[in-house]
Amino acid sequence: MKIVRHSVFRGLSGTANGRPVRSLLVNFKDIKEIARFLRNGVLAYRHNPIVRRAAIDAVMANSAPEKNKLAQAVAIATWVKQHCYYVHEPDEVFQTPENTLRERSGDCDDFTWLQCAMMESIGIPSKMNLVRIGGYWKHIYPSMMVKTGPMSQKNVPLDATLNAWPEEMPNPEQIAREQGEGDVYVMTV
Repeated sequence: MKIVRHSVFRGLSGTANGRPVRSLLVNFKDIKEIARFLRNGVLAYRHNPIVRRAAIDAVMANSAPEKNKLAQAVAIATWVKQHCYYVHEPDEVFQTPENTLRERSGDCDDFTWLQCAMMESIGIPSKMNLVRIGGYWKHIYPSMMVKTGPMSQKNVPLDATLNAWPEEMPNPEQIAREQGEGDVYVMTV
C-alpha cells in the first residue's frame, strides 16, 4: 500500500466537534491488499461506539428477535438501505463506517465496510465478497455464514445496494451470471 496524497478538510458541515476530516488517497498493488485493508478496517471499527449504536438502533427499529443473528444481520442491511443513499464515485474512495453514517451515502465498498462493522459490533461474524465480472473487480457486498446442518453452512448475501430488499436475500453473483456479463468470480474474505 502506497499513500499518494494525504488531505485534511476543515470547516465541513457534519464534522464531529468541528474537528478536521482526514482523507488518504491510497494506491493498492492488488485486490488482496484492498481486501486486507477493508477487513482490518472492520476489525477496527467494530469497537467504535457510533457504529455499535447504529447497529443496535437498526436491530431495534426493525424488531429483529433477540439472539437471532440472521434476523439482526438482515435488520442492519435493511436499515443501511433505508438510511444511506447509493452514489457513484469518479475515482475509488474508501470511506470509513463513521463517515458513511455521518454522510448517509456511499457506494458498495462503503456500505459493505459499514454493514460488516455494524454486524461485528454486536457479535455477528461477517464476510466480504469481492466480485470480478468479465476480468474486472466491479462489486463488493457483505454476507454471513449460516449453519444449514450439523456439518454444513451457506454464505447468505446481505447486499443493501441492490434494487431488492435484503430480506429477499438477492445474490449479486447469481444476478451477474443471469445478466450474462461474462465470467463471474467471487473472492470471500
